[in-house]
Amino acid sequence: MRLDWFAISSHLKWRQWQYCHGEIARRKPEHEVSEMSKNDRFVVRHGDDWAVKKAGVSTPDSIHHKQNRAEQQAKSTVRDLGGGEVRIQGRDGKWRDSDTVAPGHDPFPPRDKKH
Repeated sequence: MRLDWFAISSHLKWRQWQYCHGEIARRKPEHEVSEMSKNDRFVVRHGDDWAVKKAGVSTPDSIHHKQNRAEQQAKSTVRDLGGGEVRIQGRDGKWRDSDTVAPGHDPFPPRDKKH
């Protein structure tokens, strides 16, 4: 099989032109955090208690004796920050639930089909 180097280099130049001019969708690097995710909170085990944590931060926002109270606090915090996701960890360490929280001032919030 003979390779046509002119055709290959022409194709690569064309693809590069398309990429530079926005005709090919650019991928967002995985390490970039989306705008909504900085509001996300996680309810996780903290010894015998439950903690509300932000992703990538080792110090918890708050610590509670009951998981339900930690979940309420996480949802309140996310709502005040403009909406986001609250993920809840079960006693076994697996994620048991995830809730999308709408902004506190949103007149038309999305409907939660799960609850």
